[in-house]
Amino acid sequence: FPFYRDQFIISNSNIIVPEYQSIEQLTKDFIASNAASFAIFADQAYPAPPNLVWVPTGLLFRLYNTDTETLDPDEYFTDNERLFASYQNPLSGALGQYRHVMLADILRVYARARTAVGNSLFKLGKITQAREYFEHAFNLIEDPASMALLIQSDVELSKCARARELFEQNSSRFSKAPLFLTAGALLYERCFNDGKRADFYISESKKYERTLPPLPEL
Repeated sequence: FPFYRDQFIISNSNIIVPEYQSIEQLTKDFIASNAASFAIFADQAYPAPPNLVWVPTGLLFRLYNTDTETLDPDEYFTDNERLFASYQNPLSGALGQYRHVMLADILRVYARARTAVGNSLFKLGKITQAREYFEHAFNLIEDPASMALLIQSDVELSKCARARELFEQNSSRFSKAPLFLTAGALLYERCFNDGKRADFYISESKKYERTLPPLPEL
């Protein structure tokens, strides 16, 4: 709102707040105007100029300039280990036993952050460390996506027996989860060269993919 913008400018004279017609325009222009002067963190990956990219960092996202900055895998892992160690363990209190209370949604925040950082570590080639983050996420929220990532990590690490054990242990409860079934296909194709079984799980995953109705024509 204009009154908030005016007050913000008075209180933060060193930060550039551009004029804007929409929130999306404000976000992009605000980031572009201040990224060279400040480290920018956000709770989600907001629209940004093409040379800037959001990287999961702890519970937040940090903005990196791909023209001037590089992401060192070891430093990235160390930074995130420090950050997560500084947070309170969400399972240390009542949430360790009672998951039905409203406060339990905080577990999704931590699990989502763990998964996001794990995905970045995976892309940076730190598969073992990525797996640890996926395991943390699954311990918070036992969902098929985290389990699929655990299996995928084990396949990448050539831990085929462990991957198959995880898949078989969870097959019954995640039998209609496309991501989990796709991980099973990867497992049997990459680890056991079983194309027939891999095709079966791909076929099964397609049965349960969510399909959205077509949008009405305007």
